[in-house]
Amino acid sequence: MHAGSPGPALPKIEQAPVPAFRFPPAAMNITINQQATELSDGATVADALAQLAPRPPFAVAINTVFVPKARYAEQALNDGDRLEVISPVTGG
Repeated sequence: MHAGSPGPALPKIEQAPVPAFRFPPAAMNITINQQATELSDGATVADALAQLAPRPPFAVAINTVFVPKARYAEQALNDGDRLEVISPVTGG
């Protein structure tokens, strides 16, 4: 072979299709009113409340810290959090 001349043709190698691997949606485990619950990663207080559907009026605390209602949609939950939905007790 001379320098600059093409070498012998290489055989064409066909690759088998690789199946698409999809990770399962990430999830986190939290406790809502002492019940173990699984939510998707990035879930907010509003997402948890949508799943629970509590009857108003109520207040919400994460790990014993109250969350203002105005923050429900932006307050992210983390794996292991304890969410308490607290309703007032009435009567005399």
